[in-house]
Amino acid sequence: MAYTNASETVSLEGDIQIHPSKTANKGTIDESIKETIVRDVRSVCRKVTHVIFPRRGHELLNDWDLWGPFFIFIVLALVLQLSHGQKEDAGAPQFAQVFTVFWFGVIAVSLNTKLLGGNLSICQTVCVLGYCILPLVTCLVINVVIKLLTSAGTWILLIRLAIVFTGLSYSLFSAATFLAPSSKPTRVALVVYPLCLFYFFIGWLVFVNTGPSRI
Repeated sequence: MAYTNASETVSLEGDIQIHPSKTANKGTIDESIKETIVRDVRSVCRKVTHVIFPRRGHELLNDWDLWGPFFIFIVLALVLQLSHGQKEDAGAPQFAQVFTVFWFGVIAVSLNTKLLGGNLSICQTVCVLGYCILPLVTCLVINVVIKLLTSAGTWILLIRLAIVFTGLSYSLFSAATFLAPSSKPTRVALVVYPLCLFYFFIGWLVFVNTGPSRI
């Protein structure tokens, strides 16, 4: 249909259909809860893979999240608290104590990295530190199993110490692999040093609280 007068012709026809290309990228707002959960779980699993093989990629930096670090912290706090029997429950670190130490340390190291001129945002650094603590959490679980299945002894002590040292080294290696390239070359040591202190303290908590007796 068209409207015509003496000077011009104006078309009144149009197409109200939405082009397929405009609906291809509709985002995630219309997806179901199940799809959202599955997508987030897959994303967390991919980031865990990047921690285990830190040279494989940088999705941990580009697609950061705080869900993974939060759940890793939950496992850390609960296992530390439950690592003591009922008779030793008074000596177990409480959830609030672990919460304070963990998040204060993560935020402090993140702020230090940012103030030293790092290219990563604070949230990206928190994501990296939270995911890279996974090897220490794994060592915590292994040491708890050793504590439950064995008795006290020098060899058991050395084995637990070696396990914690391995987890600590792996955590430091993974975190440094992501953080060092984003820092200025002259300040890498200043970035890594507080990171070592933080992870060493977590490793110390793991070792002390999975022994046969309190220290």
